[in-house]
Amino acid sequence: MDDRIEKLRTPEDCERFAENAKERGRADLAQEARQKAVALRAESYGANTEVERECLEAVYAYEEILTEKNGKKTRASRTWQMIRDHGILPAVERAVNRPHETMGYSALLEVGLEQYAFESVVVKYPNQFSKEAVERCRTRIRQWHGESNFERWMYSVGLSKSSVEKYYGAIGGVLSEWALSAELVNRNILEITNKTKFDALSIKISALPIFLERNSTGHSMYSSALSKYSEFLANGTISTVKEDIEEIVGNMNLEETEKSQLISARVGQGKYRKSLLSYWGRCAVTGVKEPVMLLASHIKPWSKCSNEERLDQFNGLLLSPNLDRAFDQGLVSFSENGSIIISPLLSDPETLGIHPDMHIQLCPEHQQYMEYHRANVFKTT
Repeated sequence: MDDRIEKLRTPEDCERFAENAKERGRADLAQEARQKAVALRAESYGANTEVERECLEAVYAYEEILTEKNGKKTRASRTWQMIRDHGILPAVERAVNRPHETMGYSALLEVGLEQYAFESVVVKYPNQFSKEAVERCRTRIRQWHGESNFERWMYSVGLSKSSVEKYYGAIGGVLSEWALSAELVNRNILEITNKTKFDALSIKISALPIFLERNSTGHSMYSSALSKYSEFLANGTISTVKEDIEEIVGNMNLEETEKSQLISARVGQGKYRKSLLSYWGRCAVTGVKEPVMLLASHIKPWSKCSNEERLDQFNGLLLSPNLDRAFDQGLVSFSENGSIIISPLLSDPETLGIHPDMHIQLCPEHQQYMEYHRANVFKTT
């Protein structure tokens, strides 16, 4: 954390610093200051345990997002009422056990801060919540992060259904639990997308007494699962936002204002997101208008773009979450006339709300990017 932010002592000081940083084109410092404000507010509430503190941070982080979106101070009133009525942890339990993900998770995911969401806290502290709540949160995180890509990849390299289920269940289940209990990680392993970091973690997990015991009696199934996930990450199918942002910050050829614009575009926020909201006004396919349910997505992948292409509004779509993820992973694309193209690798797309009669209105400026997507991202086999 920046030394200046480290010295800030009140949430109000942090917010003023964030506003000044934002005006000077330092989105990275503004985000750090807001995170410090969140931590200070949670600390002042009087949490008794670490898990309670992180639950409160989740609420305050959500309020920061709401305030930013609405342009005025906005409170998560219903959430605070639940906390007053039931207590911190029971309120979180109630929130995540609803049929759909918490609104906080949707909003925080949108700006790359899902580690603050209730779902992430529940998965991090599985012993503090019911098994039902933990499993529900794990499922949501898998859906949002596209972790089923790991399953699809295993099928694509010829593994049987039983092997896919075993390896996927091991990585997202007991191996994550062992790593969390040993304080090797603070999130589910399936959220790790950097191979170098995962391989370093894998060595530590393999040295745990419980791993050595269970792996021995389980015919090396757990070590095989770790190897498969490492192999999957080596396949290069996942690009991390964090690494891209670090690359932008470290690029000495960019002006600070340009860095800020690129960072905002990478996380789907700021001026770039506003330009897409202005152009599309709603999900480009379904017509959904609720801003918190719309994700800013590049047509030509970020990693393949020039800086100019990364900021071009015609290289962007506003999509609802399922469509965004399917498009990003090459499971759907769009023809020159805008008709949806569904990959044969996407099984039962209608359960995701994706239908063969869907259509998007493309203009001539979109075509070069969509042509790239069809040729290089869309998966036919």
